[in-house]
Amino acid sequence: MTFLQNGKRGKKDRLSQEWRIGEYVRLSKEDGDKPESDSIQNQHRIISNHIEYMKQQGEKIAAAELYSDDGYPGGNFNRPAFQRMMRDIESGKINCVAFKDLSRLGRNYPELGKMMEDYFPQKGIRVISVLNNLDSVKSPETYCSAIVSFSNIVNDDYIRQLSIKIKSTLDIKRNSGEFIGNYAPYGYVKSPEDRHKLVIDPEAAEVVRLIFKWYAEGISASGITKQLNALHIITPSEYKTQNGCKGFKKHSSGGKKTGVWAITTVNSILRDEVYIGNLVQGKYRSVSYRSKKIVPNDPEDW
Repeated sequence: MTFLQNGKRGKKDRLSQEWRIGEYVRLSKEDGDKPESDSIQNQHRIISNHIEYMKQQGEKIAAAELYSDDGYPGGNFNRPAFQRMMRDIESGKINCVAFKDLSRLGRNYPELGKMMEDYFPQKGIRVISVLNNLDSVKSPETYCSAIVSFSNIVNDDYIRQLSIKIKSTLDIKRNSGEFIGNYAPYGYVKSPEDRHKLVIDPEAAEVVRLIFKWYAEGISASGITKQLNALHIITPSEYKTQNGCKGFKKHSSGGKKTGVWAITTVNSILRDEVYIGNLVQGKYRSVSYRSKKIVPNDPEDW
């Protein structure tokens, strides 16, 4: 039996129980030009004021735990503080979740709907959305109403529209010849004057030229790999890491022995048109605005 059903425990019984509240706050770049109204501090203040109001109304508040995801988008629920809150729900540490409004909990309509209409009721979790005036215990009849569903749809559509705008902006940059990758290809660096422009990295460029020279002389990719390792030339991933690009993995050894050149690395360099002056971008795309899964683009869309 859930708190949405009429059973032996009515609303009065539920209100008289002791609440262990999880305050959930979230902010990300997707929130645009309203950092002050949706700031972590402001969300916490709004929830804390509501908890004080609950105490004044005679409700028993045992404790309040803060879960804060600062810098995480609402399109998916793979956020550290949110996941910690879910573990605390499973362990019974908290039995109530409170947040400023529905968009702070998430903007993925299907997942959010499943969570609010299925998961929370089954776990007996009280849900409070302060600015939406939503309380699953005080007003269970409005908890899963059409208004709540519509609000979740609007929040989800915000992400969809934002995704379209970002994609359009990136396409414009690509078509104008601007480099939009996170890391410059091996042998290049981003220009200090314009991070969307690639300039030659003299040190790494010498290695690239050496690879092409050997290949032009008829040495295979396997032979080039052996010679690079014999000369103890550091790999592109190590070179990038040493120069501050700790997340660089494009030319990594693919999980093989660290610090050793791989044939796949050499082949990727030999096949990359950036080394003959062609900036080819847009080779991959995300499956949807809700998913981070990347799939290859058709060549005509590069």
